[in-house]
Amino acid sequence: MKHNFKELIIWKRTRVFIVAIYKLTKQYPTEEKYDLVSQMRRASVSSSLNIIGGTGRATDKQLANFLDIAWQYERSARMFDSLFRLRLYVS
Repeated sequence: MKHNFKELIIWKRTRVFIVAIYKLTKQYPTEEKYDLVSQMRRASVSSSLNIIGGTGRATDKQLANFLDIAWQYERSARMFDSLFRLRLYVS
């Protein structure tokens, strides 16, 4: 069954999450721009793209698989932020 991603609450939340990640990473030091910032931004965008990709699949099971992948990307972005904050605390 195909779904319209624009109607999914989770897709709307990922848009908010992407904006939050971009705002957050603007505050990071310049030396992190091409490493941590890039990874966090790509992970947040990939989350949204996986939701969009999953809605075009034929079955709900396939959609669920893409939603799981999207959740993993979102967790990755959150983990990168935690690692950055820990690194600031330690140094």
